[in-house]
Amino acid sequence: MGCSRVRAAANRLGTSWLLIVLGVVVLGTAGAGALVGLVSQAHNQAVSGALAEARVFARLTVERDVTSSAMASPLTSAETNDLQGDFSQLSTSRELVGLEVWRPDGSVLYSSGVDQYALVSGQELASAAAGRAVVRFENEPSARTGAPTAVVEVLVPMPSVAYSQGRFVAGELIPSGPVVDSASWANDRLALATLVGIVLAVLWLWGLRRRLRAQAYQAWHDHLTGLGNRALLDSAAGRALADDAEACLVLMDLDGFKRVNDTLGHAAGDELLGQLALRLRSSTRPGDALVRLGGDEFAVLMPGIGAEAAQAAGERLLQAASGQFVVRGVLVDTEASIGVAVAPGDGKGLGQLLQAADIAMYQAKRGKLGVCTFSRASSDVDAGDLELLAQLRTAIGAGQLRLHYQPAVALHPRATQLVEALVRWEHPKRGLLGPGLFIPLAEDTALIHPLTAWVLDEAVRQCAAWRLDGLSVAVAVNISPRSLTRPGLVELVIETLARHRLPASALHLEVTESAIIARPELARQVLHQLRARGISIAIDDFGTGYTSLVHLKTLPVEVLKIDRVFVSHLVDGCAERAIVSSIIELGHGLGMELVAEGVEDEATLELLRALGCDTAQGFHISRPMKSDDAGRWLSRRADGLDFASTGPALRAS
Repeated sequence: MGCSRVRAAANRLGTSWLLIVLGVVVLGTAGAGALVGLVSQAHNQAVSGALAEARVFARLTVERDVTSSAMASPLTSAETNDLQGDFSQLSTSRELVGLEVWRPDGSVLYSSGVDQYALVSGQELASAAAGRAVVRFENEPSARTGAPTAVVEVLVPMPSVAYSQGRFVAGELIPSGPVVDSASWANDRLALATLVGIVLAVLWLWGLRRRLRAQAYQAWHDHLTGLGNRALLDSAAGRALADDAEACLVLMDLDGFKRVNDTLGHAAGDELLGQLALRLRSSTRPGDALVRLGGDEFAVLMPGIGAEAAQAAGERLLQAASGQFVVRGVLVDTEASIGVAVAPGDGKGLGQLLQAADIAMYQAKRGKLGVCTFSRASSDVDAGDLELLAQLRTAIGAGQLRLHYQPAVALHPRATQLVEALVRWEHPKRGLLGPGLFIPLAEDTALIHPLTAWVLDEAVRQCAAWRLDGLSVAVAVNISPRSLTRPGLVELVIETLARHRLPASALHLEVTESAIIARPELARQVLHQLRARGISIAIDDFGTGYTSLVHLKTLPVEVLKIDRVFVSHLVDGCAERAIVSSIIELGHGLGMELVAEGVEDEATLELLRALGCDTAQGFHISRPMKSDDAGRWLSRRADGLDFASTGPALRAS
């Protein structure tokens, strides 16, 4: 019951506020207890101080001036004068206000003459006569003015003049101010220190709350734009998509954002994203989850919006994102591509909705449509594919992906051995999946970017490990069309090489003709940046695309890979032989190396050697292998064992 109440309070107040409340309650309780203890301690110290002072005064007066004869008869004139003189001296110095002396039976033996003193009860007098002192703080009328004055009344037993009938009792009125001040000054300072400690602790708790709130804000928000992040989108989706409720997910990507970064600088790009965030916020409802997923990609989850209103929602956001912004004094025109998916029809979970919206966004970008709503008929992606895509997103971080390596050997002496990294998926239910089952799906979505980053990192790591073992090897990695023109690719490649301490010359990046044709100017710019850093560039599957010779002339390409569709029929096909021969001559004329893919037999290999091809790759040489098998293959090659002379033993399956 108590735990549920705490949880309910936490939900209402928030964790940080609950921490403050609990901290203040604990500190307040502890502080109050400490203060009560200090007050009690101060009182006890004041009582002890007053009693000690009263005993000193009693010795200076009663004990010195009163004899045992006073038990039965009045004081003599001399005794009275002595008492009066001692009292006058003490009262003049304001150390003693009043003095009375009682016999054990309660009769007054001497009085300083101040009748207004507090009356002493018979019980108190009897207690003092029996040997137990009595201390009482009072407000007594002043003898001169009649105004109340704070005093301590002390009944002191007189042991030196005690008899069988009891003790004489000295009743003294002492000003309480000096007594209390003397007893409590240390406690006052300790109380002040306690209060200061409580205040400082409260301030610390307040600062801790602010830090916790800042950390919580950072955990749920994008630091650049102030919008939500992926964590906030996940949380919002958990509520909005419960029980198959209707909701619309809008995914948006700016077109040409890289040009802003390249021409005006990254600070200008950040400023543009901040201004865009403000416009998008004004175009969404209070209950919508507007988030920045990263880079120039935004998403909006709109609960309660179905298929009929989804297109209009996308158009409204497109209008907000498309227009003019003033960035660093420069007028910048922006356009966006938007993909829309609707739950539960296009997906019941956030992962499926993101995949569907990403497919629709890519179609909008490819066709320059502005806004595109997901349609299974036009996307060629069914529910099974969407489920596979959602599983692939998990697989990347769950260690289910594997790299196999296929060697390519030089047909003429070459210093460095090259292997191509090929990704496989160790699916927990379907077993080992080849790239043809999931790479095309990933290439139609933004999932290709983390997949490319993983393949690049693993391939570079493995190549660096081989080189540490003394193997002179380079690794080739395929880059998809979407990843080639995505901002940050060059930085990703350089950072990965630096992290694994692999020289740039040991990395070959392979791109397809379609990747270059899609956005030739941007592709050329990225390839030049990579080549300038020492990374070798190859065009994969050459001959099956539509690469213009003008593009080929201006691209920083070092390698052309002749597609297997020409190589597989090279021996018995005159047309294929003429095409391959022409490609080899063209490539050599441009200063490029030629790699033939799909070499399946010895005759093809020898014919390629005769035509002047530089490198061959295919099952006749080796099938793709796991890293351990590839390492053994490379070691045997390094020991001088040529694949053509040793037969199938080196051709790993």
